[in-house]
Amino acid sequence: MSIHLYLSPHLDDAALSCGGHMLAALAAGTQVRVINIFAGIPDYTHLSAYARRQHAKWGNPPDPYAARRAEDAAALAVIDAEVENWDDLDAIYRPAGGPFLYNNHDEVFGPIHPDERGYPVTLAARCDALAVGLHDVTWFAPLAVGGHVDHRIARDTGFILHAQGHRVAFYEDFPYAARWQEVAEMLDASHHAWQPALTAIDIEGKIALVRAYVSQLTAVFGDETLVETTIRDYAAALAIAPDLAGFQKPVRSAQAAPTYYERTWRIVR
Repeated sequence: MSIHLYLSPHLDDAALSCGGHMLAALAAGTQVRVINIFAGIPDYTHLSAYARRQHAKWGNPPDPYAARRAEDAAALAVIDAEVENWDDLDAIYRPAGGPFLYNNHDEVFGPIHPDERGYPVTLAARCDALAVGLHDVTWFAPLAVGGHVDHRIARDTGFILHAQGHRVAFYEDFPYAARWQEVAEMLDASHHAWQPALTAIDIEGKIALVRAYVSQLTAVFGDETLVETTIRDYAAALAIAPDLAGFQKPVRSAQAAPTYYERTWRIVR
């Protein structure tokens, strides 16, 4: 059986960006596994000032990462996807014990810290070992649209896997791709040539999957009432301009049945 391995920087990224793709793969008989990279549980007694502010925004839950792990596992179990949590820490907690490398929004959404430039090499070696014995493997890595450092590290891990001969597709980080329209910039900055691929998706299934991440809806979408429209509009816009990265509000006649997609990208040179 073929298998799709989705590198998810955080405990919702695969569902947000690839939920429809995963559902389509499962329906076709492909095994699906989500690998949550930065899913480690930090030492909550030793946090940076920035991490403490983030926890305050979340309502100071006693163990947010254990709760998010449980939420993610429950959501993915409904669609029969496998999940694997790695113990690497989110950027705001690294390194364990400090001194912390990412201490404000600009640093978290900026370049990889010099101390972590070798991180993707380490992760790629782990991925390479994980793939041993698996048949017909395709990796999925984020494009890092939006610029979050953890997404950049996961993207660069994908670049290394591609260079090593693995089959790798890169997905558009949602909802960053819809909100900030930075897909083209990320593709251009990579200095690769790219080929897009569209996958028709079950839009209701994706919306239901994303809604299972109750703790993240307000933080991700700003307002829970925007979840459905944000997902629908971007997925429909891809039908209008499948080769372009720019976002266009879909315009359809009342009679036309909308078609919804997710888009991935392959490096062709």
